[in-house]
Amino acid sequence: MGRMIGSSVTDLRWLDEVPADRPVMIVAEGLMMYLTEKDVKALLHRLTDHFSNGQIAFDAFNRLGMRLGKLSPIIKATGASFGGVDDPREIEKWNPRLKLVTELTPLEMPGIAKLPWKYRVLSLMLNLNRSLRRLNRLLRYQF
Repeated sequence: MGRMIGSSVTDLRWLDEVPADRPVMIVAEGLMMYLTEKDVKALLHRLTDHFSNGQIAFDAFNRLGMRLGKLSPIIKATGASFGGVDDPREIEKWNPRLKLVTELTPLEMPGIAKLPWKYRVLSLMLNLNRSLRRLNRLLRYQF
């Protein structure tokens, strides 16, 4: 039975309350972009130190995506500060235990056909340019 732990994700002591004796699947969707690079690195190291093996999945913007995102009133209001990741292999350099398993661009994500036609056309147009294609991706790593 699961339970909630009230804590900031950057206060890494919360992990002491989570059993480490089994494989884990960590989903951090909508989180990393709100952390500094230093906090992302610390969190990834703490997770891979705590659990012997598992996977972590999260969405990541590239640096252009983060710059464009900062124009959004929502992002401005939250103070998102992480600089983005252009190459998902960069994260493997931050933490050698992490190995990239999957990188999905919006056009490759399941359910794209269910989006309104305007978003599908926009995704197709963005897909023509490498930087735009990788504005936002879902990344999954194994450790």
